[in-house]
Amino acid sequence: SSDLKDAPQPGSPPAAAAAAAPAPVKTSYYLQVASFHSQAQADKGARTWRLGGYSSTVRAWSSPGQATWYRVLLGPYPSPQAALAQARQLTNSGLIKFYVLTKIP
Repeated sequence: SSDLKDAPQPGSPPAAAAAAAPAPVKTSYYLQVASFHSQAQADKGARTWRLGGYSSTVRAWSSPGQATWYRVLLGPYPSPQAALAQARQLTNSGLIKFYVLTKIP
């Protein structure tokens, strides 16, 4: 019968074991639209973008021996093209003067 065809066969690994393989790392793209030494200022900037209807977050960044910067990021975007299209729209509307395309795994 067709019901037996789909049943697990004796000695075959359970489906959960087969699904345990690591998922591929998904890369997301963000637009950095501001950067501050103060986390409070960065949080305020991100909140302003969210109130405007944009998805935003703050990420800390520092290099050895340097001060920490708090980056205001818009996104995530599924591709660099989608992020750049948003950047063009924001630039053309005067909401931003600069941006940095950022890739985060």
